[in-house]
Amino acid sequence: FQWEPVPDIQRYRVRLEHADGSRAFDLKVDGERATLPKGEPLEAGVQYRLTIEALAADELAGDGLKTIYEFRTLTPNEQQKLRWARENRTQAPRVCAVIFYQLGFHTDALKTLERVPNEPVVRVWREVIRSRM
Repeated sequence: FQWEPVPDIQRYRVRLEHADGSRAFDLKVDGERATLPKGEPLEAGVQYRLTIEALAADELAGDGLKTIYEFRTLTPNEQQKLRWARENRTQAPRVCAVIFYQLGFHTDALKTLERVPNEPVVRVWREVIRSRM
């Protein structure tokens, strides 16, 4: 994981946990970059919460500026669908746009719909996708 530096910050504390709270661990931090502990890969299909805490020289852990990101890793089946959609977006743009949307790849869905004539249903799809971004 990597982020932009925060001015006047001496160090960062980064924690990754399952969104349901079942597992959590601190990440190894090097500047504005954090890596998973050895032997702790991300699990497929799991919702995660990443907390990055920026600490000034006089701040203790828990007192800093925190940013929280939530994300979900794809299952092997979802990864296969994503690969297929990326390979076939020109030949089957409508189907691929739906797959991208279902997987949460909204930007890819919108870009793929650019290849489709501006029909009324496509305009509605675009608005729905934009509302999710």
